[in-house]
Amino acid sequence: MLLSVVAFAEGYQEIFPRMNPKLRPSSLDWIASYAKEQGMQPLKQNHMRFFDQPLGIIGWAVDIDLTTGRLIRYPGTQEKGGHLEISADTERLEKLNSLLRSDAFGRLPQEGPKLGLDGYSYIVEVDIDGTYSWEFHWVPDDKTFGEIAQLLEDMSRSSEPSTLQRQ
Repeated sequence: MLLSVVAFAEGYQEIFPRMNPKLRPSSLDWIASYAKEQGMQPLKQNHMRFFDQPLGIIGWAVDIDLTTGRLIRYPGTQEKGGHLEISADTERLEKLNSLLRSDAFGRLPQEGPKLGLDGYSYIVEVDIDGTYSWEFHWVPDDKTFGEIAQLLEDMSRSSEPSTLQRQ
């Protein structure tokens, strides 16, 4: 997938209007360009988005409704095909909500202290009952961050055939 130069030039504010990073705004422009090409809009209430960005591409992205469990897994920039819509199972959805509401997640700094040219970045963007938060970390080593990433990957890759829909 090629990212549009026009979309890139518009910056991240159209997709992430409530995010104001200090350390990495140019990489956020890249992620916002991808999000726009995928048809994403600013985050809705009671939703969470997660982006995995290894080495300048998007590995995968997820948008999940934290109330209903409707999960959309967006393809990475190197993948063919559209996004998948999945119904998350109740147990995993409850675990995700618990992690996102935990003190450990609340104590994470918005931007991780590490910077680098290799590795990967994670973005977590959350709106719970109108309270918005975001995290932007390069190679995060926090246990809570890792648990959220692993849980989302597991949720987005496993589903019942009847609940899977390719767009």
